[in-house]
Amino acid sequence: MLLPGSANSRIEITGRAGFVSLIGRPNAGKSTLLNRLVGEKLSIVSPRPQTTRNRITGIKNLPLAQVVFVDTPGLYPADGKLGDFMLKTAHRAVEDVDVVCLVVDASTGDEPDPIVLDPLRAFTGPVFCVLNKADRVRPKSRMLPLIERWRRSYSFSEIVPVSALEGTNCDRLLELIVGKLPEHPPFFPPDATSDQPETFYVAEMMRGGLAEIDARTRRVTGFIPTGAGDHGLYPSRDARRLYVSNRSGGSVSVLDFRTRRVVATWTIPGGSPDMGGVSADGKVLWLSGRYHSEVYAIDTGTGKLLARIKVGREPHGLCVYPQPGRYSLGHTGILR
Repeated sequence: MLLPGSANSRIEITGRAGFVSLIGRPNAGKSTLLNRLVGEKLSIVSPRPQTTRNRITGIKNLPLAQVVFVDTPGLYPADGKLGDFMLKTAHRAVEDVDVVCLVVDASTGDEPDPIVLDPLRAFTGPVFCVLNKADRVRPKSRMLPLIERWRRSYSFSEIVPVSALEGTNCDRLLELIVGKLPEHPPFFPPDATSDQPETFYVAEMMRGGLAEIDARTRRVTGFIPTGAGDHGLYPSRDARRLYVSNRSGGSVSVLDFRTRRVVATWTIPGGSPDMGGVSADGKVLWLSGRYHSEVYAIDTGTGKLLARIKVGREPHGLCVYPQPGRYSLGHTGILR
């Protein structure tokens, strides 16, 4: 099978998946390249350097391949605690990945130097040197000497001139990247484009619903009614649904993340569902019954109450291990 948009491609893709880091100096166009390769606007694009302060993951799904990209802060001498943090983040970007793309601003004629090459020393996988902004190189005769200087600086798998802004040669770069990925099943669902949140959901007990907050602007953008005393928020194991415990209403609302609508309401007669979590296999939602000295086990497929277990007075917190998120702050289901 040939990659879409690559008329001259001859690489057959047979179930590949892996992680790819984009590293380079500030303002080299890493975020623009990430957005171009994934096809979604995931990273902040600005002429001002250092607008990416954390690792941003973008996911490119192809018929038989999944590429997980990691964008990073630019590599530059650390200045202060924030600068030191960003530099460490950029260096960690080559850990536990399959491919690294060193993005270079070709329009400025950036020369190889230790600050961009040092992170590659301990990496044993394939590295591509991506000469970005090739459309701005004037005269074009400057490109060949630039390619030669970078070729001598490190044993790159290939040096690829591209224009992330215009899309020139980006399909070719994607083809080369996929060709270096290991055979592996997808890491994320086929409709995922990023592991970064677009929306924060915050339970508002007094209003009986969820406040929707834009993850970028931190502004409230909407409200979703669920039930009286909504308190605990617990994502399903496949991250497609959110279970909302309505403590005062004696019910659980099921929110579809894609449509942002409540698609089901499970009632617990005479109950007060509060804190809890989803079982490791995703089949059972465990919740404490705060005001009724009991614990509930609910089938996540049907909403059926599987068990109602008497416990001590006012049970509040339940710890279900392992948690769905990479990190958990516990209590009402604050997960990452």
